[in-house]
Amino acid sequence: MKKKSIFFLSLLISAVLAAGCGGGSGKSGGDTKETSEPGSNTGSFVFAEGETYDTGAFTGICPDGWTYVPVKEIFSDDDKTDPKSAALYKGMESETDSFRCANVQVTLYEKDVYLIDSRGFYDKTEDKTLEIDGKTWEGFLGDYGSYKNFLFTMEDETCIWQVTGLLNGSKSTFELSDKDFETILASLSDYSHSSASSGTVIEEPETPKATPETNEESFSVLHPEAPEGGGTTVPETNEESFTVLHPEAPEGGGTTIPDTPHEHSLTAYYNVDSTCTEDGHWTYYVCSECGAVLDYQYNPTTIAAEVIPAKGHDWVRVEGGDPGDCQHQGKKFYECSRCGEETIEYLGYGPHNYVPNGHSDGTCVDSSYNYYRCTICGDEYAEDLGALGPYTSKEHHKGPFHWDVYSYGAHSLDCDACGMPTETESHDPYLIWIPNPASPSMNHVQKCTKCGYVLDYLTPELHQMSGGTCIICGYTGSVG
Repeated sequence: MKKKSIFFLSLLISAVLAAGCGGGSGKSGGDTKETSEPGSNTGSFVFAEGETYDTGAFTGICPDGWTYVPVKEIFSDDDKTDPKSAALYKGMESETDSFRCANVQVTLYEKDVYLIDSRGFYDKTEDKTLEIDGKTWEGFLGDYGSYKNFLFTMEDETCIWQVTGLLNGSKSTFELSDKDFETILASLSDYSHSSASSGTVIEEPETPKATPETNEESFSVLHPEAPEGGGTTVPETNEESFTVLHPEAPEGGGTTIPDTPHEHSLTAYYNVDSTCTEDGHWTYYVCSECGAVLDYQYNPTTIAAEVIPAKGHDWVRVEGGDPGDCQHQGKKFYECSRCGEETIEYLGYGPHNYVPNGHSDGTCVDSSYNYYRCTICGDEYAEDLGALGPYTSKEHHKGPFHWDVYSYGAHSLDCDACGMPTETESHDPYLIWIPNPASPSMNHVQKCTKCGYVLDYLTPELHQMSGGTCIICGYTGSVG
């Protein structure tokens, strides 16, 4: 029995990779060691400097300046990582950099997996073929808005490799021709794939005791169909009535074994092997007159003691199945090695395949958001990136704004939402003379008409009256 797995090929660009990465980052996120020549290398390829990482299912080289991060199983409650996936980020310094760094995700698939193309999801695609270290990688470049994505696959003797990722992060970028990227692909080596998909092992039942070597017993019995003179062979049929004289019975017969022997009239029930679901039994005999039960050697026994229990199915994992996704349950297929019966193990629903679906800038007090959408079912969610804070540029302040005193010689345009000054300028272009609020009949001071600040820290000047009016500040009235 064969069944094919189907996987939807939607690129997992940086934010998706970050969501699936398990606890912490660093080249030691899994087992690492100094760079060594991988087993798949043809001998002519020169690797970039880096360290070897180990997912538990395959190994590869993480070049210097890149960070290897284990990929977490999305629905795992214990932060279990997926041994068949690895994520590598260029220039990553913290977990939040996963949204800004160019990256590569490596995934190892079973050899019989059928991969469905998803070029239609992207705004623009361009087919590409890469020849790296004697291996051919087929795939394409895909534009989604300003994102430059890629997807390539390569099938070898035991498995299918798939690499996806983002070329142009805001913090780092790389090209397909870069030595680091070629090293990541050329260094991939699968060493445990053959045992990764073993099925459930069901214990073999204990081997039952041996069936008697022959159904022919050496005792004298006269079968109704026997020729004149008798015979010595038990009939082949499973149930036959015949008469046998117990060895210990006195001459003339009796009815009890062995105290009161009698000539039993035995019905034979010959060996029937058990199956996966039904019990069998060893050969035994039942006397139709007294009900005595004898085993195949004519020793007293019980029918229950002669039962051969059902073996139970011996389930063996067979080809086919798939991990499922957000729209259908994953499954594994099994077949009984004894009877050929088939069964399915359902694994539950698989994960969403989220990809970036837009961004909105916040303000000094309102959050910015990254938006994501599942390419399979259309489910969406928003990632809250937090407010930009008071030290952002003026265009990102929420406002409204007002002019306020900033210092003796300047005023500022302040954001009402967060209180932070967004720009400053001198009072000078906006100064006028007004009667001194503290002594209006005696002198005058300067006031900024833009922010309303009175420069009372300067020494007031006396009025210069002419015709009852101060020619400087316009005060009218008596002086003194």
